[in-house]
Order: sequence, then structure tokens, then C-alpha cells
Amino acid sequence: MRVIFASIIVVLVLLSNLQRMSTPVLATTFFQRPFEEVVDETELIVKGRVGDSVVNWGDTADVGRKIFTYTKIESVEVIRGDVRDSTIQIRELGGEKDGLGMKISGTAEFSLGEEVVVFLHPKLNSDGSYAVKGMMLSKLVVTKGVGGEEILEGPALANDPGHFGHAHGDDGVKKNTVNSNPTDRKMTLSRLHAMVKEQDQKRKRLEKPSNSKILAVSTQGGSQAGGLKKSDTQASALPLQPNSLSVGSEGGSQGADKDRSMAMMAVVFSVVGLIVIGLVVWLRSSQKKS
Repeated sequence: MRVIFASIIVVLVLLSNLQRMSTPVLATTFFQRPFEEVVDETELIVKGRVGDSVVNWGDTADVGRKIFTYTKIESVEVIRGDVRDSTIQIRELGGEKDGLGMKISGTAEFSLGEEVVVFLHPKLNSDGSYAVKGMMLSKLVVTKGVGGEEILEGPALANDPGHFGHAHGDDGVKKNTVNSNPTDRKMTLSRLHAMVKEQDQKRKRLEKPSNSKILAVSTQGGSQAGGLKKSDTQASALPLQPNSLSVGSEGGSQGADKDRSMAMMAVVFSVVGLIVIGLVVWLRSSQKKS
């Protein structure tokens, strides 16, 4: 009987550990890049006011349904990209729902009513929401400075002072314009707009030479099998697509899910084994008594 009681205690301990595993905590490692590069590689940047947040189940492309925190962004102002609605919904992996929870270190935290600039993936999810591109590095808080100037603050700017107080000349060379006024070294909303505009203009300038070359090739090759096809010309003229930010991918927890599944299977096998051992001991003790 003592063996049976010991087995029951061990089973309860294992079940309690199994319950703890239902609320995993995932760690995140960030590789911070220059802010100007992150802006250049983001296809959708919006400014707005944070609305209500809810936690619900959502579908993912790689590992099925997951728990997400959905947050409304109201009074949307598009800095880069194409958003037609004045209110959008963004989502981040994590939250608590139906007795289950997932906590991920490094996610962006949004407070009701705050003004923010958010970097997003341009493609809508199946539930109509936008995915935050780089977790906490993709959220900037808008604050009011002296004279009402809108100043941006956030982890993405904390350790990247290199872009402050610089301007680009007509030759594309970065020129140092830092002065002694600390206010002039802050990233403002107007500077972000100017940075995006400059980057977009640079992309257009890089596309023009490729278009002229395609036209020249088509003209020279006109006597040879009719030159290039229209579809070939259009394909060659497509603009280069920027690489997406690697930090904060929603599918980054797939390996952690497999580890939890293996741990749960190990617990189940351990429980079954202890029950079988307890039954064998009990049967033997009963036969000896009889």
C-alpha cells in the first residue's frame, strides 16, 4: 500500500508540472539594427491611437491555431504603405484564453489611449489583422516636445544615435549636422516622414536606369524574333522588394511547441508506468495474504 500511495503522490506532482507547462514563457533574443535600415525595409508604417485590446485564438500559416493579443489602432495615419481604413487591428503572439496562456518576452505592450507609430507586415492575416513586424522594436511612442513637436521614443531608438542630426546631400553622402541642442538630436515624426520620403525617392531613382536599359535592349533586339516579350519587360522592371525584419516572427515558437509536446508525452508515459508498477505490487501483496 505504501508503494501505491507513493505512486499517487508522484503522479500528482507530475500533473502539477504538466499544468505549469500550459502557460509557457518564451524568451526572445534581439539583434538591433540601425533604425534607418529598419525603416527602409518596412513596407507598412502607421501612426494612430491605441484602442481596446482582446485575447483570442487565431490561425497561423505554420503551426495552426495560437493565442494572440489583438489591439485596435484608431485614427490611422499612413506613413508608408496602403491602408484605407481609419481603424485597423494588429496582433501579437501571446496572452491568456480559455485557461491557457503564453507569455513571450519582448512583445510590444500597448496602453489604451497612447499615440504610437507601429511597423507592420503589409499582408493581412486571415482574420483581417496586421502582424507586428519586430515585436517591441516595431513600436514607437509619440510624445509632445517643446513647441508641440511630436517626438518618437522606443527601444528601436535607444541604442542607435547614429541617425540623429544627420542629413543627406544631393550626392547621397551622409553629412554630419549635429549641434549642441539635445532637442535637435531626437527623432521626430516629421523626420521620420522625411526619411521615408527620401528612401522612396531613392528607390524610384534606382528603378529608372533599369527601365531605360530594358527599352534599349528591346529596340536593339527588334530585328531578332521581335525583341523582348511584353511580359519579360514587365518582369524585369519590377522594383526590388525589401527584406523583412527577422525579429519577432509569429512562427518563431514552433520549436518550443515541439519541446512542450515531447515533455507532455514523457509525463504521460511516466504516469502510466507508475500506475502499472503500483498495480503489480498490489496484486502480489494480495496473493501473499491469500
